[in-house]
Amino acid sequence: MRRYIWELPGWPELTIQLDEVEERLSAAQFALGEVAGVLRTLGSADRRTIELDALADTALQTSEIEGEHLSADSVRASLARRLGLDHLASAPTDPRADGVVAMSIDATLNAAKPLTKKRLVEWQSGLFPDAPRSLTVGDWRGVKDDPMRVVSGPVSARAVHFEAPPAARVKEEMRAFLRWFEAPPAANRRAVPPLVRAALAHLRFLTIHPFADGNGRIGRAIADLVLARADSHVAPYISLSRRIRKERAAYYEAISRAQCSGLDATAWTAWFIDCYRRSTADTLRSADSLIRAATFWRDHAGVEINARQRKVLERYLGGQFEGWLNSRNY
Repeated sequence: MRRYIWELPGWPELTIQLDEVEERLSAAQFALGEVAGVLRTLGSADRRTIELDALADTALQTSEIEGEHLSADSVRASLARRLGLDHLASAPTDPRADGVVAMSIDATLNAAKPLTKKRLVEWQSGLFPDAPRSLTVGDWRGVKDDPMRVVSGPVSARAVHFEAPPAARVKEEMRAFLRWFEAPPAANRRAVPPLVRAALAHLRFLTIHPFADGNGRIGRAIADLVLARADSHVAPYISLSRRIRKERAAYYEAISRAQCSGLDATAWTAWFIDCYRRSTADTLRSADSLIRAATFWRDHAGVEINARQRKVLERYLGGQFEGWLNSRNY
């Protein structure tokens, strides 16, 4: 019978072989420095564009990972309103978009605030504004939610990938998690690198699975919060969820292996660090698109084009076309 890590003696003390991820950490830190360097070359308007794109993608893609499909326009409108950019908020309000946007902004832009049960419960409540009465919202899951399992496949042939601790343990598990999360580093210990801490926090939270639903989205927001605390100047420009959505199958596989393979979380942490490094490459591509667009418009400042042509060029330069620019796309 398979045993999950929360059933093992020593849980929740996850271990990590730092020497095995040192090179990955260095590569990720170098990539983060590249992002910071490129951002310094951009004007405030372009930096704001990248930030808004990253925050919008985080809200959209963290939902997509869980099969929740939101309107991109509603997400961007909600984001604009919450950031005081009402002139950009042209789409109608969607309560589901409002909830995930509020969580993404709070985790990334208010990272210094303590992580508490109240804060987590507010995030989860916002994700389910129209929840059915059968879904536990606004508190930890209860006995009626047992057994809490991660499954896939049709009802007739369900595959169980993970089973979380029983509801009776959740209160104490989360009390211990929040104490660990907010505890200052011990003076006699080597500081845990932020990427490692984010990986461990994400894994530990998902293993506890404290809510009846929304754990994945909240777990990714917790990782974002850890990284934003470490570098509030660059974190808002990087969307980890955007990259995880592209690698969803590998993400779930890495999580599943980590929850079933002992308290050494080195393999999971290595995957997480590499994924984050790839997310910085996404940000660099966004910045490159802005730079190329600015160069194009500067070089063609004297060329007369109509409104339709301008719209097509803006979409093309922004990488919003699928495939080549052809008559169908035009």
